[in-house]
Amino acid sequence: MNNQERQYSFVPFAPTTAGPPHRWRRPLTHYSSDGQGFVWDSDKAASNASQHGVRFEQAREREVFFDQLACYEDASPQSEARQACIGLMIDYRLLYVVHVIREGDVLRLISARLAEPAERRFYEND
Repeated sequence: MNNQERQYSFVPFAPTTAGPPHRWRRPLTHYSSDGQGFVWDSDKAASNASQHGVRFEQAREREVFFDQLACYEDASPQSEARQACIGLMIDYRLLYVVHVIREGDVLRLISARLAEPAERRFYEND
């Protein structure tokens, strides 16, 4: 298994008109597992872990996205096309992971949380 993780202190992303200029650059974490690339905002990952109790590292590690029974659904707000993956972790917790597919089929993780009852039924009945 070829796993690589790199931490970049600052990686530019598209500037927005809202907010101060320092918001134009955010720390990103890049990770590759068996040829699948992942990237996430390090600040958002910390916030997600405290809010939902799920770390992005758990979502990308040979679990949720590599679950052979994983289900996908549209999770798009009006501004961006997003997908949600519902899949099992090794410890049998079912996660709901929102992501965006970026250039080169890299998955940018947006949020990860335990699946709600309706999402669990969708996974179990699909």
